[in-house]
Amino acid sequence: MRHTLTAVRFDQRGLVPVVVQDAGRGDVLMLAYADREALARTLAEGRAWFFSRSRRRLWRKGETSGHELRVQEVRIDCDGDAVLYRVDPAGPACHTGQRTCFHRGVDGAPLSGASRAGPPQPAPGPGGEAGAGADGAAAHGGGDDDGADAGDDGGTAAAAAHRGSDAADANGGDGHATTAAHRGMDAAGANGGGGDGRATAAAHRGAGAGANGVMASGSADGAPGGLAGLGALEAVVRQRQKERPPGSYTTRLFEAGLARILQKVGEEAVEAVVAGGHQSRQRLVEEVADLLYHLTVLLVARDVSWQDVGRELGRRAGAP
Repeated sequence: MRHTLTAVRFDQRGLVPVVVQDAGRGDVLMLAYADREALARTLAEGRAWFFSRSRRRLWRKGETSGHELRVQEVRIDCDGDAVLYRVDPAGPACHTGQRTCFHRGVDGAPLSGASRAGPPQPAPGPGGEAGAGADGAAAHGGGDDDGADAGDDGGTAAAAAHRGSDAADANGGDGHATTAAHRGMDAAGANGGGGDGRATAAAHRGAGAGANGVMASGSADGAPGGLAGLGALEAVVRQRQKERPPGSYTTRLFEAGLARILQKVGEEAVEAVVAGGHQSRQRLVEEVADLLYHLTVLLVARDVSWQDVGRELGRRAGAP
């Protein structure tokens, strides 16, 4: 059945907020965003699709975690500018392992009635849109790139996780919270601002081999050559570690501690492997960028630099 979606009022970005509700219990599970294609896929497949604002791509809840949202019904509100997914959840909606992302009071304290539905899932990233995640950066905690499952299916969010998660958007969408390229790097910070988001080439230019001992200089068109840009990225991450600006995905990683950083590195490594085996060339590039961002956070947390890594690579290059 073809749905025209003519009654849905998308915003200027082509997006509409999506509230996700447990059809059986009535609980509100998460908040994310969808574009026209995400809604069309949801209606066609009966699985919850969203759009990651940090990674600028579609993500499906449960892509990597398996915690799918089986959509029973899709509604719009009286003005047509908000959508409701009524779902049968296959697991926790929140990357923390809670059934719902809305398990805290406005003071940030856990609600007494909140209950866990499973082990914690990846948090969004720059990206993830909590995504509600990997996605990744997504909802308020949706887990996949934008929020809920920031690191789950989407991404982003970190980027703004993707994955995450939209890193700068607490209620972003995709969980793959969100990296240097997409959700974590604090692109604005690289250019003097304070937020986390998509890194620009300007943040990398000029950070040639001398910056970190690993990379080649930029190419003629201004894009980074080889691994050029890791030095600039490391500088931004070190600045975030020192200043801890609020709202920064990188700040959240450092405050979560080494165990969380190690978890994210592992998650991003798996996503890079999956992309390398089954997904597009561009997706592989994005996932490796996510991995390099999180590796940079790990190195800084352990007081190691890319220059140290470069020296080791140089030593090995000279070995028989």
